[in-house]
Amino acid sequence: MTRLTGTLAALATLLVATPALASDFVYPETGKIVAITGDTKTPTLEISGAKGRVVGSPGAGKITYASGSLVIVKHALGYESHLSGIASPRGVGTVVKAGEKVAVQGARLHFELRRYGMKKFMPGKVGESLKLGQPILWSYRGLSSPANLALGKPTSASTIWSPSYDAAKATDGLVTTGWSPSGTDGAPWIQVDLGAPALIEKIELVTRQELDQPATRHNFAIWASNDADMSKSHVVLATQDSSTLPFKSTFSATIMRSTAYRYVAAVKTTSEYFYVTELRVKGAFSGSPVPGTPPPPSVPKLWGGAGVWVWHPDAFAPSVHGAAAKKAGFLWVTVQIHDGLTTIKETEDAFAAGWIGALRSMGFLVGGWAPVRTSPEEEAALGASLVKKWGLDFYIADAEAEYKYTAPDGSWDPVAYARSDKFVKAFRVAAPDLPAAVSSYGRADLADLDWKAWRTGSFVYMPQAYWNEYDIYEPTLCMDAAVKLGWSKSEVFPTIGIWGGGARKYVSAAEYVADMLTAKVVGFSLYLGESMPTEEWPVLGAGITAGLAR
Repeated sequence: MTRLTGTLAALATLLVATPALASDFVYPETGKIVAITGDTKTPTLEISGAKGRVVGSPGAGKITYASGSLVIVKHALGYESHLSGIASPRGVGTVVKAGEKVAVQGARLHFELRRYGMKKFMPGKVGESLKLGQPILWSYRGLSSPANLALGKPTSASTIWSPSYDAAKATDGLVTTGWSPSGTDGAPWIQVDLGAPALIEKIELVTRQELDQPATRHNFAIWASNDADMSKSHVVLATQDSSTLPFKSTFSATIMRSTAYRYVAAVKTTSEYFYVTELRVKGAFSGSPVPGTPPPPSVPKLWGGAGVWVWHPDAFAPSVHGAAAKKAGFLWVTVQIHDGLTTIKETEDAFAAGWIGALRSMGFLVGGWAPVRTSPEEEAALGASLVKKWGLDFYIADAEAEYKYTAPDGSWDPVAYARSDKFVKAFRVAAPDLPAAVSSYGRADLADLDWKAWRTGSFVYMPQAYWNEYDIYEPTLCMDAAVKLGWSKSEVFPTIGIWGGGARKYVSAAEYVADMLTAKVVGFSLYLGESMPTEEWPVLGAGITAGLAR
């Protein structure tokens, strides 16, 4: 982006004149909110309007259901709006714009917005008057957390303080680095090139962490464009006004636009110093398919998040343990679904009783794990069939002694060594595209499994970094060992051991967090969820915020 010319007053005028706070979603009718039903985090708005009045589409999309008093409109990025209490709906397949008529008012209108089948938050309060086509503000907070498209992408800036603070430091994924303009830069900006137009769902700007500089935490805007020179053309996605964000905070704005943009910039709107630790642009590239049901989670997003291992689902209550994990920022939960060729009845019963649905309603991805034994092909087929049966998001194979070349008695066991290749090939025949991982000994360099077979089969590696059991399983050492054995760092996601004790000693969450930050871990998991001390969840949450997971 070339340096903008003109006065700061002109810049301010441009900011005000550009639509900034409105999303692509609008309220569907003129009337008053007379009731809000359901969970306060995912409510249904009940709107009273005049019978026969036009009910408009909450966003651009296509009518996919229209029968009786219900019409459903499908939008981009997996969104659907549900409008009930209507009459005379337009036909299925009708393409509509935001605010365009889809039906007329019948009884009281019930309005929900869903994403991949799950209800999302809808701003509004009882007694509030609405107008058809009134924008829903970008402060909408019902979105999930998509991938950071800016990570590692080409980044430029108006000026830099020094090579140690160049623009790339704001998109390197680290909260220990950042971009700084020169001290004399009167109109600082930083811009990332995503490489292709993307549908942007969320913007995050991480402010300076190690030094309290209030001037860097107010008076800035987020711009987007498909022209690298934003002085020619841009839209304003979000702004931070003159109020100062708290020290070490992250500015976050949810974006609900259907237009894809390639270039995103953070621009200072006053003549003050600026500093950006991380500029994160979350969303999906515009060429990505938008299915009607949740797509398989991308490997970087899934494994780059934080996960929880569960052994006994009846001991891991979604409303208690799940709530604690979600509050801390965990993304996924995995539970044992079989042991060798034996299906776990306890887990099957929990699944049938709605355990998976309860976790998914909280925003978790749910997968299965299993110790694999001596029948690799049959066990691979069983694991894949259970994933399909219950609609799980991923699978983790726990391969240990039965897969080592060196047997427990010290003899060589080529049959055991060959099991890795057999399992992987059989599993990929049954589930060629399913995200999968192998969990095994913490030190890959001290365990002679056929690691190459797992890598070739697109299984990421989860070293059991049980530092509480052995000093040699310190996460830093486990990560280093895996890289030396041929894994790339982006394929290694340690599992830490916190279950109230250990053979060596109790290792606190704070110790694990400090060590993993040193190792620059991005993506980890916890064993064991049902035994996790309550006071340790927030500590791991702080680690996630510090960059241990996306």
